[in-house]
Amino acid sequence: YQGPTRRGAPESVWPKLATQHPITGTLDAGLTQALDTALDSVLKHVPAASVAVAVPGEGLWTATRGVARTDTREAVGPESLFQAASVTKSFTAVLVSQLAREGRLSLDAPVSTWFPQVQGAESMTVADLLEHTHGLVSFNALPGFEDGPHHAPEELIQVAAEHPRQFCPGTNWAYSNTGYVMLGRILEQVEGKPGRAAGGPVLA
Repeated sequence: YQGPTRRGAPESVWPKLATQHPITGTLDAGLTQALDTALDSVLKHVPAASVAVAVPGEGLWTATRGVARTDTREAVGPESLFQAASVTKSFTAVLVSQLAREGRLSLDAPVSTWFPQVQGAESMTVADLLEHTHGLVSFNALPGFEDGPHHAPEELIQVAAEHPRQFCPGTNWAYSNTGYVMLGRILEQVEGKPGRAAGGPVLA
């Protein structure tokens, strides 16, 4: 995401952590060597990586290495953009939890509140979307979606909803990107703000 801060940790938490356990300086040389070695091992399997390890009260280690393009061997740099992918699920879950704490979003609310067109959405809850217990198939598991072109969130939700549910909500568990795309749209509506990063949707 490139832009102003939209949300953060509650003021009662962050200043206390930052004051009592600041992240300044560098980590122990032995630890940084181990981290460098681990990153070198990872780079045998991926073209590039940008990594940061912060230990409150001890220090920070960062490294960005590899190539941005495998054809030209252009090196990545500190400003290079990486696909965040499912890392955004953590951010999405935190935002949903914050809104629930503020009383602006109920985890027990039926998904049909936002997606009345999705069959069976009245029996799914926001909590089901969070916990992957809603039963909708993950859109990326469908033929043609793994390596296909970009699709709008609404299209991803619709395509997944057109397939039979894997199970009744709350009776089983199956990892599903579809639920988190739906959560992203719910957050946008509750907050009244689009959730977008450079080049595409953030909350996926």
